Amino acid sequence: ILVDSAATAANVKTGTVGLLLSLTAGMNTVTSYDKGLGGAVTAGVSRAVVFLNSITPGNYGFVQELGDANVLFNGTASGNAGAPVYAAASGLGTSSSTSAIVLGGAAAVLSASVLNRVILDLPVVQG
Repeated sequence: ILVDSAATAANVKTGTVGLLLSLTAGMNTVTSYDKGLGGAVTAGVSRAVVFLNSITPGNYGFVQELGDANVLFNGTASGNAGAPVYAAASGLGTSSSTSAIVLGGAAAVLSASVLNRVILDLPVVQG
């Protein structure tokens, strides 16, 4: 996947959530959560992904959309296995339901400010 050159580099690292840049940039260009297609999140076209490693903006890298993923959490993490996991405005995982993006369910007890296993249940996009 291509990470847009204007993405916030500090937000494109292992376990953070990225979003679709724009509909005109194509389905295989993502960016950091803070630069993503935010207005379309509730419309279902946000294309949330989890970065598997740090990717320098402007370069290609690997992301995950389904399965057992390591998601970096913010300071709000509580819940047992199966608890819903959301994407916070910072691009980090959270157990707070204030986000429109549901990433999936916790695979184990959640802990704050660390990588947590999450079973991603995102729409699969092919383009």
